[in-house]
Amino acid sequence: MKKTNLVLTSIATLGVAFSLVGCDGNAAPKTIEVLVQTADHGWTGAVQTYAQQKVEALNKEGKYKVQLTASNDATEQAKEIDDIIARKDSVLGVVLLPIDATMETAMNKLVDSGIPFTQFDRVINSDKIDNAANNVSAVKGDNHGIGYATGKRFLEKGLKKTDKILIMPGDNSSVPTSRNEGFYDALKEGGWTEEEIQSQTRMTDYTGWSRSKSSELFEALGTEATEYDWVFTHDSEIALGILESLNSTRVEEAVKTHYKTSVKTLASSSGLDEMYAVIENKHRTDYLQLLSDTCDLFDVTYDPAMIQIAIQDMVDKLDGKTVEKNHIVPVNVVDKTNVTEYKGFGSGNYRK
Repeated sequence: MKKTNLVLTSIATLGVAFSLVGCDGNAAPKTIEVLVQTADHGWTGAVQTYAQQKVEALNKEGKYKVQLTASNDATEQAKEIDDIIARKDSVLGVVLLPIDATMETAMNKLVDSGIPFTQFDRVINSDKIDNAANNVSAVKGDNHGIGYATGKRFLEKGLKKTDKILIMPGDNSSVPTSRNEGFYDALKEGGWTEEEIQSQTRMTDYTGWSRSKSSELFEALGTEATEYDWVFTHDSEIALGILESLNSTRVEEAVKTHYKTSVKTLASSSGLDEMYAVIENKHRTDYLQLLSDTCDLFDVTYDPAMIQIAIQDMVDKLDGKTVEKNHIVPVNVVDKTNVTEYKGFGSGNYRK
């Protein structure tokens, strides 16, 4: 995000669930329920921070009571939805970051309940959900645009049809699907066929947006990693997992040599400030020395503050205002030429 946006404040990792309540009124006022995921990496942690800021602001205003709940997994989140439906007479609306695609059954229950809902980020789509009268909006970054911008940049940097591409996705939600579709669309515009894309790309197992899982999957490739000159990761954490592996003794020298001499591009997204520090060459660990001087290291923005747009959509709907049904937030490519113009999210003692 641009430096003019909100400054991210650090908070402790939240537990299984928490509530923020601060409005006056009767003993059991109706609530807006905000459901997110317990922080498991930098981006979800930042979502919680921004959600908390918005919830606190609304509760301070006093017009609505807003409660924020974080769940560890999809099973837990589905139970939260069941609980909300059971007390639906006291609920004004639900703002939901679905943990993964397995939440569709719970989403169908929410549709049937008639409670207004807004989805954020990992939007679950179906005819029933998309066309529901109580579907207020879907808010997300331009996931297709992230993949498309990455594919276009690969082509601009000289990607050939004989080159092999490594893709490291996040999870089984709509987010990685859209990012891959955007990436493939860019390659097709560049003259690639579906067959060529399938033969020249290798997708690892899901990383779960985890740096440690990314390292594990990358290291499991062994010397196969030397086959790929182009690397498309779906998140800053995933790319940092690769860099941490390269900086360790856990990968073979042949792999380190390949990244130092042959890898053309290491692409990531989400806007973690730590990645910006790497790109700017201000990280306390000199990760750039692990890559060739010509390697194109870049990140595509995906602002966690978008959760505030989703919450505001619900408020606007309750206030009788017109709400945009599909909020798509544009993305930008951040590289060494413009990284100083951006302020990433997250915090840590990693700068020189």
